[in-house]
Amino acid sequence: MKLVFSLFILMSFGTLICNAQRVTYSDLTYVLNHDLGNIEDYLSKKGFDYDRKDTVSDERTAYSIIFKKHYQDYKDNISISKSTSLGFYPNVTFSTTRRSDYLAFKNSIKQLGYKIGKTETDDAGSLDIEYYKGNMKVLFSVSRMKDFDTNYYIIYISKRYIKD
Repeated sequence: MKLVFSLFILMSFGTLICNAQRVTYSDLTYVLNHDLGNIEDYLSKKGFDYDRKDTVSDERTAYSIIFKKHYQDYKDNISISKSTSLGFYPNVTFSTTRRSDYLAFKNSIKQLGYKIGKTETDDAGSLDIEYYKGNMKVLFSVSRMKDFDTNYYIIYISKRYIKD
């Protein structure tokens, strides 16, 4: 009886770990609302490493800071980037190849009261679905990179930082 109970506990705990959301809405909110030093501390505690800074244009204010979390299977790798640019809304992007990450995040924003907005496919063939709540927007973009790989991008955008 003790063996059965112990196995049940181990299996339940293992299922909980496997189904845990790897990046949460709270994680993206933190990254959006803090400076680079705080972001680096926060993400490093969650296993992310600083990857690089991409300059989007010649403007000093147009850049994207990227953090990655590496796994043994490269297909499980995930990244979080924070982008800012003059004239555009600041945003945070979570990139993954796991459908379960995409579905878990989508479910969590629905539970937070986000409403579906525009849906479309672009010229490159990606599926884009927007959700809105107040001055916040979450864009889900699904695209095929190769014949068998699908990438999921979850882009969290705040309109409150920009004066119209």
